[in-house]
Parts: sequence; structure tokens; C-alpha cells
Amino acid sequence: MKTLVWKEVRLILPAWIAAGILAIGGTSVVALTARVSPLIGSLIPTPFRLGILLLALVPFGQEFGCDTFSLLLAQPVSRRSIWRTKVGLLAVATVTVTALFFLSFIVLDGFRPGSARGLRFGYPWQVLLMILATATGGLWTTLLFRQTIAAFAFTLLIPVAVSISIIELFTSRGPFGAVTAPIATAVVDGALLVYAIAGFLWARYLFFHAQDTQWTGGTLTLPAWLGPPSAARGARSRRCGSLPALIRKELQLQHVTFLLGGLLALLHLLLIAGLKVHPTLAEPVLANLLSSLWLLWLVMPIVVGSIAVAEERKLGTLETFLCQPVARRTQMSVKFAVALMAGILLGTFVPGALEGLTGLVTSAVDVRREVFGTSSAGMGLVLRAMFSGALTVIAIYASSLARTTLHALGLALVLALMSGGVMAPINFSTEPGFFLNRPAWFWAYVIGLPILPATLLGLSYANCKRLLEPSKVWRRNLGVLAVALLCVIVASNAIYQRAWEWVLPLEPRHGPARLPREQPVTLELNRRDLVVHLPDRRVWLNPTGWKIHTSALVRFASRDYSDGTWQEWPFSLGRGHFVPESNWIDVATAWRQVLGIRNDGSLWSLATSLTNRLGTEVFRIGSDSDWRQVVFGGGGFLLLKNDGSLWWKLAYAGYATNLPTVLVARPVRVGSDSDWERLFEKIQAPFARKRNGQTWEAQYRGTTGSEQLVLRRRLDLAGADWASLSEGKLGFAGPAGKPRWVEFVAGVQADGSLWVWFNEEQDGGLSPIATRTQKLQLGKGRRWKSAWISYHVMIALETDGALWKWEVAWTAGPEEWLSSLVKSVPVRVGRNSDWLAISHALWPPVALAADGTLWRPVQFEGNRLFVPSRIPQRVASIFDDVN
Repeated sequence: MKTLVWKEVRLILPAWIAAGILAIGGTSVVALTARVSPLIGSLIPTPFRLGILLLALVPFGQEFGCDTFSLLLAQPVSRRSIWRTKVGLLAVATVTVTALFFLSFIVLDGFRPGSARGLRFGYPWQVLLMILATATGGLWTTLLFRQTIAAFAFTLLIPVAVSISIIELFTSRGPFGAVTAPIATAVVDGALLVYAIAGFLWARYLFFHAQDTQWTGGTLTLPAWLGPPSAARGARSRRCGSLPALIRKELQLQHVTFLLGGLLALLHLLLIAGLKVHPTLAEPVLANLLSSLWLLWLVMPIVVGSIAVAEERKLGTLETFLCQPVARRTQMSVKFAVALMAGILLGTFVPGALEGLTGLVTSAVDVRREVFGTSSAGMGLVLRAMFSGALTVIAIYASSLARTTLHALGLALVLALMSGGVMAPINFSTEPGFFLNRPAWFWAYVIGLPILPATLLGLSYANCKRLLEPSKVWRRNLGVLAVALLCVIVASNAIYQRAWEWVLPLEPRHGPARLPREQPVTLELNRRDLVVHLPDRRVWLNPTGWKIHTSALVRFASRDYSDGTWQEWPFSLGRGHFVPESNWIDVATAWRQVLGIRNDGSLWSLATSLTNRLGTEVFRIGSDSDWRQVVFGGGGFLLLKNDGSLWWKLAYAGYATNLPTVLVARPVRVGSDSDWERLFEKIQAPFARKRNGQTWEAQYRGTTGSEQLVLRRRLDLAGADWASLSEGKLGFAGPAGKPRWVEFVAGVQADGSLWVWFNEEQDGGLSPIATRTQKLQLGKGRRWKSAWISYHVMIALETDGALWKWEVAWTAGPEEWLSSLVKSVPVRVGRNSDWLAISHALWPPVALAADGTLWRPVQFEGNRLFVPSRIPQRVASIFDDVN
């Protein structure tokens, strides 16, 4: 008796382990994925049920698969003892796997009967009913059919058929009339309980009356009339060659799969018909069945792949097959191709055709939207076909390693679960920006998706050729898979980190200097227009370059209100032009207007892409002739007169219909003070400094039509003579979930020292700003000219023309951010040392070289495919149109 028990333990142990993995790992993977897909959340018990099904098939399925059932019956042990031993071990294994399932679910989410999550798979007793129906179904189907695939499929399908039949009886058109949904559910549960008890008794009867041969029905195959007669088949094979014969052999191997697919299609049609003709009673139950029926279709590729090789090993025909006068490469190619096509056909196109032809695509829409992240029927079909193909490849690989179909099914389910766990972190979507802003590990998926299936098919081909020494085969497979994974990881990191740039030269040498280094150059950029103010008082303007790009590479959440359409952001600025006359003493650009001051003190609006569309070119604003400086910031321009008075002019705000009026509007004076000395441009709020050294920030507040300019004191800028200032605003998570808005400041003093610090807004940004941190100096020992700062990088220009950058990693708070900036090592940008100026726009920065070329010193950080490039990118030249 002890020997019998140990023999049964060894028989059931592999399936026991596989069922435990499916119970724990499957529940974890599905439950975690359910946070982004409620449809997947309703399938939490599915891997667990498949594990129970494997356990139920093993006690007798392994005996039939290994041809040891006759020897078992011939042993000097009573059938009662054998039955008790097999059923007892099955019960112990089922209880332990069930305990693992509930334990894993409690750890992950908590099992509360009646709660929203608990109702995803019913109350505990409903789960127990499912276990009983699956376990007893696996016993009697195995003993009846003595064929693993037939038993596997019928065990899955019969409970569904029972549920549909009961629902049909209790609808308004059924013989018993319509009843409430709880009563119908209770009747279905009672029917499943009766089915489980009857299945157990039927299995016991079949075993106690089992004979030494299979049942007289023979092997389940499709009718012979589907193919030509044997004589004609042989003659045609001789005429057409070996390829048709190989294809016919593989189709015959899959006959049972096609037969089961037909039965599943019949159930599918019955479900759809029930939803179309039944009243509201049947709708919730049938809709739930239909929404999960796609999973049964996705099991079909696993069944197809599991049969491909293991079934021939079981029948003892694989050796003969490999000895045929046909190249093994051809034989394996035909085998894999037929299995792939059959798996994709049964897993994708048949269910899609059924729901499409009947005009009811409820479950298809759910699968496309919640599983594959798309609402497109065509894209959903393609992605589902890829998914079915991947499952078929995994099953083929498992079949090449297994000796029986049952072993192949268990191994394929475990490998599919592991693949699902690996893919779970990706919230898949077909949106254009799906590939943007992904970490390095994401590209391991992109590279591994085509490489690993090809590796599995190659290993499957090698496994089929090696019939002996299974231990060496397993070691070889593990080694090859490890090398493939290592190559995927290395390649993904190399691509993400732009490894090719380390062997390529940096940007080419700049041309001969055409602009003097000693005299200041102003570079203005505000996404819409780029302006370069040269020392000789000429102004170069590019009015059509910087627009909004909405493709999959770069996207901005801004809209062009001037014409109401989305615009493209080209990779190059293109050709600009010099503004007529060369008597401009200052210039500033907004998103819809460019203002310039001539040497006579008059204020002018220069031509831009917007004003050209409005039919307006260069025109004068007002009649005053004492303007001295103009800068842009926030929603308008800040202007300074020779008498020290401060003025402001609205640039665009929300004006989409009366822009011509806004463009010609005259500036308005701010306050009555006349001691203003200098203005500093800042994209969000410009600075204004008085003669006494006080610095104030100008903020635009209010709504369209009621804008106001509010000044607040910048105490953090007091006590120093600032030559250049740049500021970036960033939000962090604050207490009680409130955002914590912080402004990072980079400033260059008149002595050439570079300083950084941050300020935190208080009282809604109305109180004076005093720095909450000590100013920290960067780049000691060097003399700096200007700086530009953003949330992830800071660049600074030396007086000798060298450009440097500091990269900052994302942190949880501003203190850590500033510490990370100070600790980071500055990196030289490019190899040239003839840079003259950098823009002060929010993003992206542009640098001007002495030869008149414009470059991007750092690449776009958001909405990117890889890490930003370390090579500056040339975008334009201000002398392209000059002879």
C-alpha cells in the first residue's frame, strides 16, 4: 500500500506544483492587472481553475498517456484501494491548492464576501462549487474518453453548457417562465452541485467497470469525408510532392482541436442568441458568461501548441516522422506554421467572426478596450492575433520538452502565466504617445517581444531533433534562454542610453566667427517666434519655426487659438529673415506678438506668423518716443521708459477672436513710481529692479478681459548685482495632498559667480518672496555669463564661450532636488567654445554660436523615446538668407 501511495505522489507531484504556481502566481498577476482592467479582474479564479483541472486529469490521464493503465489494473491490489488512493491524493492536492488561492487573494486584496472585489468571482461556496465541478469533471471525462485533450475541453465546456441550459429554462420564453436573477443564479448553482455529485459517481462507476482496452468509439477525429480517399491522397501526394502530405498530417493531428473548437463555437452562438432574444433576467448572467468566453477561446492556442509535438511523442511516431526523406527544417517549419495558423484561427478569427456576424460585439469591445487598450476593431483583431500567436509559440515550446500532452498543457500554462506576470507592469495602449517617456526596462519588452518567440521556436526545433538525454536538453534550453534574456537587456539599455553616440563625433566644428564676442547678444524664444538681437542693432526673426507638435514623438498640451487648429513642430527652424532697418535697441517676443524699440524711443510691433495671417505687418504702437527696455513674461510685456516709469501691455491671454484689437492696444502704466532701473525677462513673471536695489516680480492675474498686474517684492534677489536670472517652476506633493509649488532660481552676478536656490510660494503668491534656503554657488573658479534652469537640467555659459550642463534626477522634494543639483557633476556641452548667448524661455533652450548658427544644447526631456541626446542639434543659421 505504501508503494502505491508513493507511486501516486510521484504521478501527481508535477501537476500539484504547477497548480500551486497557477493558484498563487495567477491570482497575483490577474489581481494586479485588474487595477487597470475590471474585465481582467473578473477572471481572478481562472488560473486557479485551470490548475484544479490539471490535477483532476493527472490521476488517470497520466496512466493513459504513458500506457500504464492496463498494468495498473493488473496489479494485485483491489480497485477500491486504487480508487481511494487516487481520489484521496487528489482531494489533498485540491485542498492545499485552494488554500493557497484564498491565502494569496487575502494577502493581495482581502477576501470579503459581498464586497465589490469579492463579487468578482462570487462567494466562497460558489468557488467551492467550481472546484467540485472541475475536479469531478476531469475524472469522468478522462476515464470516458481516455484522451487528454478531449477530457480537458469537455471539463471546461460542460459546466458552461449546463449554465446556459438552466438559464434557457428560466427565461420568459422557457417552460418555467421568468424568475428573478437571484433565483436563476441559485438554480444554476444547484445544477452545478448535482453535476459534481453525478460526475463523481459516474467516474467511480467507469473506473470499477473499466476494461483493458479503450472505449469502442475510437479516437475523436473529424469525419473521413473531409479528406480525399487514401488512394487518391497517395496519388496526389506523389504528384504534388511532400508539402501537401505534411500539411495534411499536421491537420489530422489537430482534428480533435478543430472538433472542440466547433463545440465551443456552438456554445458561443447559443450565448449570443440568448442575449439577443431574452429579457433582462438572462442579460446579466449571459453577459458575464459572454465577457469571459474570450478566455476559453484563448485557451485553444495553448491546446493546439501542446498537441504539436507531445502527441507524436506519446503515439511513438516522432522518430518515424524525423526519418522521412524530407529535410527536418521543412518538416518542422510545416508543423510550426500549421500550429500557428490553427492557434490564431481558433483564438482570434473564429470568435471575432461569430460576434461580428451576429452583430453583437459586447465582449469583443470589452477585450479590445480593457485588455489591449484600443477601441479600434482592426487594431484589436491584430493585437488579439498576436496574443494568440504568442500563446501558441509558448505551447509549442512546452510541447517540445514534454513527453505527453498532459505534461505539455501543464508546462504551457505555467509558462503562459510567467509571461503574463512579466507583461503585467505594462498598461498597454495604442495611443500615439504610448512609447513616450518610458524607462529603460520598457525597451526590453519592445526588443524581447520579437526575439524571444523566435528563440523559443528555434529551441523547439532543436528539442524535436534530440530525442534522448532530456537532462542535457533542459540545461541547453536554460542556457540559451539566459543568453537571450541577457542580450535583450544589454541591447535595450544600449539603445535607451544612445550607446552609438559614444562612438560618433560630437557636433561639427563651427564656422568662422561672424559675430563679435565682446558685445552682448540677446536671444529670445517663446515657442512661437525666435528673435536674435545683434550688437549692430539688427534683429533676426523666425516667425514660423516653433509650433506645437502633436505626433507620437513630441506633444504639447497647447492650442493655437489664432486659427483654431493644431500645428506641427518641425525638427528645424527653417529660414528666418532680418527685420528691415538696423536701428533696434531692444526687442521682446511673446507667443503672438514681437515688440521692438527703435533708437528714437518709439515702440513697434514686428511681423510674426500671426500678424501676417491677420494682414498686419510692422506698425507703430502709440506716439511716445521715450521707451528704453521691453521684456516678456507671463501673459504680456513689461516696458520701461527713460523717466523710470513702469508699463505693461497684454500680449494674448485668452483672446482668440479680437486679437487685432489686443495687438494695437497701448501699454498701461504700473503704479506711480519713477525709480525703475532695469528689467529681467522671465517666462512666467518678469523682474523689475529699482535704483535702490529692490527687485520686484510682475505677475499677471485675473481672467480674460479683467487682467491685472500685481507686483511683489523679491527679497531673495536683494543685496546683489544680478547680470542674468533664470527661473523654473515645479510642483511637489505637499501635506494633505495639496501641491507644493516651488520656484528654482539660477542667477549670475556681475562678478561672474553662479548661484542657485529655491523659493516656495506662500499665501497664494501674494506675499513678498524670501528664499527659504541658503544660496549655493556652482562652478566655483569659473567666470559665468548667463544661466538657464529647468526642472531636470541647468545649463550655464562661461565668458570664454564654453557651455556646461548639470542634470538633475527627479526627487520627492525641493530640498532633495537642490542637493541633487549641487552634487551633480557638470558636463561640457559639445566641443566648441564660441557660444555667445542662450535663450531664457521655459523650454526648449537655444544657444547662438559665433558663426550665427542656432543649436539645441540639450534635448527635450519630456515626451521622449530615449534619454536626451548628448550631441547638440543644429536648428538654423541667422545668415542663411544673407549673401
